[in-house]
Amino acid sequence: MYADVTQFSTRRRRRANQNYGSIGDKSIEQEMAKKDDNEVEFFHRFYSVGIFDWIVAVALITAVYFAVEWQSNRLPAVSPANNNFKEFSEERARVLLKQLTELGPRPAGSKSNEIDAFQILASKVASIQSAAISKNVNFVELDVQRPSWCLNAPCYINRPRWCQKSTCYTACFSNITNLWVRIGPNKNPSAHSILLNCHFDSVPAGPGASDDAAACAVMMETLEVLANSNAKLQNDVIFLFNGAEESGLVASYGLITQSKPHPWKAGIRAFINLEGAGAGGRELLFQAGPGEPWILQGYLQSVPHPFSSVIGQEIFQANLIDSDTDFRIFRDYGKLSGLDMAYVKNGYVYHTEFDRISAISQGVIQHTGDNVLTLTKALVSSSHIVEPPKQKEKNQWVFYDFMGFFAIVYPILYGIIANGIIIGLVIVTVIARIWRRTYSLLDLFLAILHHMLVVVVMAAVSALLFAVIHFFKLHMFWYATPWLLVPVYMIPMTVAALTTHVVIAMRNRRKHNAEIVHYDTSLLIWCAALLFLTIKGIASAYFILNILLFHFLRIPIFFVLQRFGVRLDPVSTPRVTFYTQVMCLLPAIAYFFYMVKVLVDFFVPLMGRMNRINPEFVFLAISLFVGFTLILLLNNLCYITRGLGLLLKLLIPLTIAGIIVIAATKISVPYKYSDDEPRLRRINAEHWIRYNNSLKNTSTELIISTWDYRKAKDLPDLKFLQDEDRANSNTSDILNMEYFDEDKKLKVPLITPPAIEKMLNVTLLNRTSGCKPESAPGQCQEVLNITFILDGGQSNVTLQSWPLNGYNLEEWSWQAPDQMTKPCIEPKREVSVKYGLGNSANSTFWVVLTKNRKVDDPPATAVEIRAYTRYDYGEFQYSKILAQLRSEIVTRRKANDWKWCMTMAAEENFKDTFFFERCAVKLNNDAKTRTRSSDRIRYNHSYLCGPFEGIAQHEDKAWPIPPPGVLQPDNFVSFLKASCLHLAGVKSVGVKKGICDFFDGKESEFDSAVRQYGWDKKVCTVIGACV
Repeated sequence: MYADVTQFSTRRRRRANQNYGSIGDKSIEQEMAKKDDNEVEFFHRFYSVGIFDWIVAVALITAVYFAVEWQSNRLPAVSPANNNFKEFSEERARVLLKQLTELGPRPAGSKSNEIDAFQILASKVASIQSAAISKNVNFVELDVQRPSWCLNAPCYINRPRWCQKSTCYTACFSNITNLWVRIGPNKNPSAHSILLNCHFDSVPAGPGASDDAAACAVMMETLEVLANSNAKLQNDVIFLFNGAEESGLVASYGLITQSKPHPWKAGIRAFINLEGAGAGGRELLFQAGPGEPWILQGYLQSVPHPFSSVIGQEIFQANLIDSDTDFRIFRDYGKLSGLDMAYVKNGYVYHTEFDRISAISQGVIQHTGDNVLTLTKALVSSSHIVEPPKQKEKNQWVFYDFMGFFAIVYPILYGIIANGIIIGLVIVTVIARIWRRTYSLLDLFLAILHHMLVVVVMAAVSALLFAVIHFFKLHMFWYATPWLLVPVYMIPMTVAALTTHVVIAMRNRRKHNAEIVHYDTSLLIWCAALLFLTIKGIASAYFILNILLFHFLRIPIFFVLQRFGVRLDPVSTPRVTFYTQVMCLLPAIAYFFYMVKVLVDFFVPLMGRMNRINPEFVFLAISLFVGFTLILLLNNLCYITRGLGLLLKLLIPLTIAGIIVIAATKISVPYKYSDDEPRLRRINAEHWIRYNNSLKNTSTELIISTWDYRKAKDLPDLKFLQDEDRANSNTSDILNMEYFDEDKKLKVPLITPPAIEKMLNVTLLNRTSGCKPESAPGQCQEVLNITFILDGGQSNVTLQSWPLNGYNLEEWSWQAPDQMTKPCIEPKREVSVKYGLGNSANSTFWVVLTKNRKVDDPPATAVEIRAYTRYDYGEFQYSKILAQLRSEIVTRRKANDWKWCMTMAAEENFKDTFFFERCAVKLNNDAKTRTRSSDRIRYNHSYLCGPFEGIAQHEDKAWPIPPPGVLQPDNFVSFLKASCLHLAGVKSVGVKKGICDFFDGKESEFDSAVRQYGWDKKVCTVIGACV
C-alpha cells in the first residue's frame, strides 16, 4: 500500500541501491508475504493511522461546517438613514416597507392594492421627483399603465393543480395596475435602459413583506439614491412596480404582450427581477440569461455580496419546483436577458400571515440593496447596453459563488474542456499504475464492486428507515426541526457505509495496495458522474468538477514534494497520506456543506406545500447523496487505519438509541408554533356555495385542503364549528362531518351558505345554429354559436367550457389575439380572468361549436359552462364558519398540541354549472329531460328555440324579453312553459314582474296553452294573475 506517495522516488532509490524500494512494488509485496501474521500485525499497528487521527479529522470537518454556517448567516451592517444618500440605507427602505405591510394583505383587485399601496408608491415617487429636480442632474418620470389582455399558456408552464393535458389554459387580465418610473440623464438623454422589476401585490393570506414588498422598498431606495446623486447616469434605469404578480404573472404580461406595448419597452436591454420565496437571509441569484454574458459578468464582478448558483437555475427551469416568476415572461415573451434573484431562506413564512416585517432580519435589506445599487450602476454604465440583445435558446454560462467570498463565471464550453482534462488525467493515472503493477485490473474491478456494495447497503438502510417512519407515522418529523435529518437519516447511512469498508479492510489486511486502489476507483466514480453530466450539457457539473479537483490534488502535491527531495518512507507515509488528503479535501467539503445547507434550507419548507410526492423520498435521496459523497471522499483512508472496528461497535448502538429517543419524544413532532419562528402546517379553508342550473340544486360546504403530504387524515377534531341552521335542526350533532376524500381534503357539508354580494351570473344572450350548405342529404354539418353575459363576482373569475355529446369547440372569445403563443387546439378550454381596478366581471363572451349529425337527431346537450369566482379579500373573504375556524386555530396553536399548529388561507367561493343544447325546432310533451350526475353534480333540462332558450333558473338572473317578431305559434307555447317552470323556483319579485309584463295582452294564447297541455294552473298562479 501507499504506492502513490512513494512511487515517484522508485527510480532514485533503485539507483542508490536502497533495499526497501517503493511500498507497493512487487518486491515489497513478496517480502511482506513472507512475514508471519505477528509481524504483519506489528507493521499495521505501528505504521497505520489510529482512531485519534480520525477524531482530529472529524473535528476539522466539524469546524469547517460551523464556519460555513457562520458565513452563510453573515450579513452586512445596516447603513444609517442620515448618510446623505451616498449609499444604500436599510433604515430608509424599511420606512416604505412598513407602510406597505401595515396595509395587510394586498391581492390584485383589492382596495389595499389598487388604491392604498399605489398611492403610497406614487407619493414616494413624487417626493423623489422633487429631489431630482433640485439636483438638476438626472430626471425622474412617472407613468401609470392599466393593461388588459389575454394569453394562451400551456399547462406545463403554470401547472395549476386542476390542469390536464386535454385542457387549453388562457390567462386574461383587465385593468391591472403597473407603476413605471424612469430615471436618466437630464442632458443627452439615452434611448437605452435596464429594467428593475418587483410586485407590490401579495397573496390574500398575508402582508407579503418579503414577497415582494421588501424588493419594492429596495428598488425605491435605489431610485432615491440615484436621484440624489451628483453623478450623471450614462443610460436610463426603469423601475416597474407591478400590481398583479400573484395572480399568474399578469402584470408583467402587460409590458410585453398587449396590442400597444409600453413605449419604454423598446429601449430595454437587460432586466433585474427581484422576488421572494422566503424571509430573511441573502438573496440568491438563481436564474440568468439567456446569452448576454455581460449582464451576468456585471453581477459577478461588481456586487459586494455574491450569492449565486447555476444549480438553482437548472432546478427551477426543470419544473421541479411548483412556482414561477416574472423572469420567464421577460425572457420568453419579451426576448430580454436578465437576472432573477429571490430570498430563499425561512420559506416557512412564504405566502402566510407570518410574512411580515419582523421576519426580515436586520442586514437582509442592506445586503440586497448594496448588491442591487452596485449592479444597477455597473449595468447602466456598461458599453454593452447600446448593443442589441443577442438572444440564445439555451443558457451558455456556468456561475456560482464560493461561500460569498467571491464569484466565478465562465462559458460552459470552458467547463466542458476542464471536465475533459481532469477526466483524462485520472484515466492516465490509473493506466500508469496498472502498467507499473501498483495494482491489477482485477484489483480495480473488485474495488469498484466494493463501492457498489456500499451503495446497496446504504440503500437498504434507507429502505429500513423509511419503513420505520411509515409504520410509526412519523412523516415530516424533520419539518419543524431540520437538524433531525442528520441523526435519523445521514448518520445511519454513513455508519453503515463506513462499517462495510472497515469489514472489507479487515478481510484484506494483507493487500498492501488496498488504499491506493480504492482511492483511484473513487476518482473514477467521480469521473463517471462528471462525464454523464457533461454529455447531458448540464452546467451543474461544475459541482462534481470542484470535488474531483480537490480529491485529485494529493497526487500533484506528492509529486511536487518528491521533486523537492522530500523523503517519503514507509514510516511516515500513512499519516502523511491521511492528513494530506484531509487537508486537500477541506475546501471541497466546505463548498459541499455550503450547497447542501442551501438545498436543505430551501427544500425543507418547500415540502410543507408539496403534497403530491412523499417528502421522505426526497430527503432520503439527499441524505444518501450526502453520506455517499463523504464516504467516497474518505473511504480509502479506512484501509490504512487500525481500531475503527471498536469505534463502530460504539457508534452503531448509539445511532439506534438516538433514533429511538427521537421517535419516542415530542422532538419529532412535524409542526411547532412560536411567534418568532413558526413551523406551521398550511391549510386552505374554502366555504363553497354551488349552483347547478336551478335554485333547487344547490349545496354549501366547507372544504379544508392540506398542502403537505400528511394530508387530511390527521387534522384535529373540527366539531367545534357552529352552523346555526344545523344546530337548530332536528339532528343532535353540532356538525355532521363526513370524509369524502381522506387523501387531501376534508369536506364538511353545511346548511348555511356564505353571505355573498354580487353573485356571479352567466346568462344566455343569444344562440344561433344551422347546417352548412355543403351538408349531404339527411346530414347536417352543424355550426352552433352561443353568446353569454358574464357579470358579478369578485376580481378572480374562472370559466370552463367542455363540449359534450360529440360537439367540438372550434373557438371562443377568450382566445389570445397575439401571435406569440400557440392557439388552443385542445377540446376543453379554461380561462382565468383577473380584474384590477373596478374589480368585478362585466363582459360578453361566445363559443362556437361544430358537429356532424343527422338532421332528425334529437336535441343533445352541446356544451357545459362552469363558472367560478373567489372572494379572497374584503368583507366577504371570511364567512361566519371561516372566521370561527380561523379564531380557533390562532388560539389553539399556542398550546402544545402539534395538530393545531396550522396557518390558514381562507376564501368564500361561488360555483355555477350550466348545460346548453342545440336549438330544437319544436319541443312537445314527448321531449325528454336529460339529467346527468357525477362528482360535479351536473344538471340538465331540455332547452327551447330562440334567444331566450336555456336560461339558468336563478332568482338573481334577469328573464330576457324576446325581441318583436321572434315568437312564433310553436315556440310561444314552449316559452310559456319554460316561464312557468322558471317561476316555480323564483322568489324575486322583479323577475316575476318582467314575465308578467311580457304576457300582458296575451290571455288567449295563455288559455290555449293551458287547455292543450293540461298544465296545473297552480304552477302558473303568478302568470294567471298577470293576465
